[in-house]
Amino acid sequence: MGRSWYFSSQETEFHSPSRRDGITLSAESKLRSHKAEDTPRALGDVVSAVYGQQIHDQIVSQMIKYRINPHDVREKDEFCGVRARLLTREKKELIIAAERVVLTTIGFDLEIQLPYKTLVAALKRLGNDKITGGFVLTELTNVAWSLVDGWLKTALCLQYKPQYIAVGSVVVAARLLNVKLPAGDKWLEEVGVFPEVLDEVIQMMQSKIYRLKTKQVIGIVSFYEVCCH
Repeated sequence: MGRSWYFSSQETEFHSPSRRDGITLSAESKLRSHKAEDTPRALGDVVSAVYGQQIHDQIVSQMIKYRINPHDVREKDEFCGVRARLLTREKKELIIAAERVVLTTIGFDLEIQLPYKTLVAALKRLGNDKITGGFVLTELTNVAWSLVDGWLKTALCLQYKPQYIAVGSVVVAARLLNVKLPAGDKWLEEVGVFPEVLDEVIQMMQSKIYRLKTKQVIGIVSFYEVCCH
């Protein structure tokens, strides 16, 4: 992917369809990921998974508003059926509109790399290092993987290449677990990461974690402070 695919934080904030048009992109992203990974799912399935509870709550609210008798099975089923079809159609239209925005944003390039491949390579490299034992590596893997899952729902993946999201997650996970990573830049070079950019990424990651008020509030540190010296 070319550098032009990525955006600054200001650009993603200003041009975000969810902010500009009231469109939530998470549903479209789920649909797009299925298509990109050749595991297609029906649009109705995506609507059900993402908006199912919301649609249910809206129907209940409308039943109260229009004084639908919940004990009248025929009246209830007819009302709920009509409302469910209308609300589902609305959500489908929103997802389709969001799909156009996403495809335009990525230049219709579906060969999108995810951070997981680099994450596995980085963890394997650390596994060969005596600094991290088996138990520590397992914990590090679990936390880093969870972080990557989380970053995929944020604008970070629009700003930085997947290898930086992967390695940045490893560094932040090490910080959370108080694990020292190997000193030097050699292991970073092996996964195509430059320390200067990485430091910028982990600073942003830590800031986001701090704002989310996790159970363990961490002081923001640089990459080199997480490494052995």
